[in-house]
Amino acid sequence: MAVRDKRRYVLVEASCDVAGANGGTAIPEFKSAIVAALHAELGEVRYHEVNPVIVACPGQRLFILRCSLDGVGDLITALALTRSLRGAQVGLYTLGSSGTIRALKDSLVEMQRLPK
Repeated sequence: MAVRDKRRYVLVEASCDVAGANGGTAIPEFKSAIVAALHAELGEVRYHEVNPVIVACPGQRLFILRCSLDGVGDLITALALTRSLRGAQVGLYTLGSSGTIRALKDSLVEMQRLPK
């Protein structure tokens, strides 16, 4: 029987727009900038152990990252230490973490950051 990797989902708010001014075309560039910043903060080996992946962007400034259960603390620390993306100053704030994306979206509705 194969053992599945336990994952955590982390809800993050950026101080700049994720989608960009032209309605979403900047999302791939933003994703690559986030990956590069996390890679620089965590280092090569730890980055691959944490295995961060952007799985959703539910709002203009919000995105959801998936990572390994053991690496959630390192991921949150790396996000807090990231100060610039694509040459611009940015703050990345962790709003919550959960074992499922649905629970994170439910907490967004409760925080009134996303309509039902």
